[in-house]
Amino acid sequence: MPLFGNTDAVGSKPKYLSTADKAKAFFVSSEEAKLATNKAKGITTAGWYLLNSKVDASTGNKREMAECLVAMSVANAVSGDAADDTMVADVEFAFTTQPAAASVTAPAATSFTVALSAAGTYQWQSKTGSAAYVNLTNAGVFTGETTATLIICDYSGLNGVTYRCVATIAAGTAQITSKGAKLTVA
Repeated sequence: MPLFGNTDAVGSKPKYLSTADKAKAFFVSSEEAKLATNKAKGITTAGWYLLNSKVDASTGNKREMAECLVAMSVANAVSGDAADDTMVADVEFAFTTQPAAASVTAPAATSFTVALSAAGTYQWQSKTGSAAYVNLTNAGVFTGETTATLIICDYSGLNGVTYRCVATIAAGTAQITSKGAKLTVA
């Protein structure tokens, strides 16, 4: 899906996408990310996005939301800059293992684990309800906030909290986010 009339070559799209998802994937330049219409779809920075349509069950209204596949930290991620497209396509950077939802009975500990297709760094985040995700720090009930495995040793007040991992490739040029996994405490 081209924006500003640009066409993204299929060969420059992230290689780990299925054929169907490649048809819905597009690159957003830093100029395009500034547009209000794109911000309304969840586009906040330059990078590769996947456009999905959702239908609100209560109203029947259809809306489009963009999921960021790979955010670009390059300041000059401008339209027509083939270097950005090539950099993303050449790095098959994806989660090969996503975190799974967990149901636990206190006081046993639990963990959430991810795996990457390439070397990278990790930052675990949490959110409660509709609040925004926040980075976890290596304190209190959590350990491993910057590793592939997040360990939670005390569930008090954590029922229904969702956890996800944000990974950055070792070169620091691409960032991806895992799916969220919910913790249920019995």
